[in-house]
Amino acid sequence: MYPVNDLSRNLPITCMNCKKKEHSLFLELNQEELNILNEKRFCISYSEGEYIYKQGMKPDYLICLNSGKAKITKLTSSGKTQIIGLDKPVDFLGIYDLTSDTPYTTSAIALQKTNVCLIPKAQLIKVIDHNPEFAKKIISLFAQKINEINSRLINHTQKNLRGRLADTLLYIHETFGFEKKSKFLDIQLKRSEIAELSNMDVSNASRTLSEFAAEGIIGLEGRKFEVFDISKLNFIRNQG
Repeated sequence: MYPVNDLSRNLPITCMNCKKKEHSLFLELNQEELNILNEKRFCISYSEGEYIYKQGMKPDYLICLNSGKAKITKLTSSGKTQIIGLDKPVDFLGIYDLTSDTPYTTSAIALQKTNVCLIPKAQLIKVIDHNPEFAKKIISLFAQKINEINSRLINHTQKNLRGRLADTLLYIHETFGFEKKSKFLDIQLKRSEIAELSNMDVSNASRTLSEFAAEGIIGLEGRKFEVFDISKLNFIRNQG
């Protein structure tokens, strides 16, 4: 099944000339292996808020985030949506479900204009069969991602509201960094998204953000967040 979008919006990118592969698992692949991946590859562009894939869909493609940013969400058994991760180029979206041959256990949603490359699963398997070391790197990536998600989820059940929010703001900074020549986090997020990332309701998230702003730790400008004191956020996260 294709990810959720109009497949006609193609972009002129190849695996062989993609400069961003230098920052991905594809870096150590040879030209023959890159050609295999590129043979049936195509690309799609998504607007902010569009689903790249939905929880419960059957994954048939390796999805490489080529540009833009995405959030990974999970619908809990209670019907609550939680953001469990943020992704940037050149992350692979939903790769765990793709290789474990299970329906997507999460959803991926574009946070801004986002372009992804899609490589059929069969092509990925060909490369894995040809290059066992590549398979090991994928397994290592799984372990790292799962550990990061579990660590954040556990922390958010143990920390108070201030500790959760500090952890969230630092996680956003660690993922996306700052805008050039500023202290604004390089992403715009709604208060509801901050709440979902922090495992709290919107009112608590908004109130705690206002507290941090009043204390001079951050600045608030609509959906933009300016961080004045990283060390203070680290202190709150560690104490919370």
